[in-house]
Amino acid sequence: MKAYTGLFPYAFMSYSHKDEDRIKPLIEKLQSVGCNIWYDEGILPADEWAETIAKKLADASLFFLILSNNSVASQNVKREIYYAVSNNIPILTFYLEQVQLPQGLDLQLGISQSIRTQNNTESDYSAIKDIFPKHTLTGSEPQILLSNSRYVYTYEETWQKNEYSILQINRDTKEHKVLFRHWDSAAFLATYTCDSIHLSPADEFNPNHVETLYFSVYSDLSPDYGTGAPYLYIQVDFAITAPNSDHAALQVLGGRKKHQLPNADIEIYAGDDPVVWLKNSAE
Repeated sequence: MKAYTGLFPYAFMSYSHKDEDRIKPLIEKLQSVGCNIWYDEGILPADEWAETIAKKLADASLFFLILSNNSVASQNVKREIYYAVSNNIPILTFYLEQVQLPQGLDLQLGISQSIRTQNNTESDYSAIKDIFPKHTLTGSEPQILLSNSRYVYTYEETWQKNEYSILQINRDTKEHKVLFRHWDSAAFLATYTCDSIHLSPADEFNPNHVETLYFSVYSDLSPDYGTGAPYLYIQVDFAITAPNSDHAALQVLGGRKKHQLPNADIEIYAGDDPVVWLKNSAE
């Protein structure tokens, strides 16, 4: 039983070491069904404990909190909870036993998802796996845009449905840097994917004059509604310049759409501001 050390997204498990004997079967079972889980057994002897914990927590896609009377009393667990809440890391709590939460902790965990069971049945593990973000499961790794000697660039759906990220993953440090995160304003079950991925060398035919990764993000919404549904196609084009250097930069080149919906302006968001506004151009 080893902590996950791969390049792809994972869940950070927070627990009390006093519960270690009760936690190990849970970790083993979740790993066996494909959950990528990091916990503090993955800290190497030469590592700085606090720095490693903070870095692994900051890079995690999910904060998986094991609640027990021991963990509620643990100062380390409390610090990890505070860090996760402060940095808006999605939280999933698993109740190892009946726990009376202190008011402050109850307030912090009020909006998190939770699983309350002590049965340790197959259905319990299945329920946990179903709640884990899809991209933290082995076999559901994100789409790889480019893999070179220094970085891996991926495109993936994140915790919130219809929210997608373009990530730069450092091969040496395994640091995950979000280059772009987007969602759309359409009230549809849109699913985005990448296409037209092309790496252009640094030559006279490349307008950027440096190695550039070009790709498009698109969504065809009509399949979600079955036969006879309105047609709506969205595409946004991107470029990442110098992807093998410390100066890699992402550019939004533009976007287009085709649709049969009246008044269907689509805004592609990054942060709180629309970065691509695809005007109504019904066909």
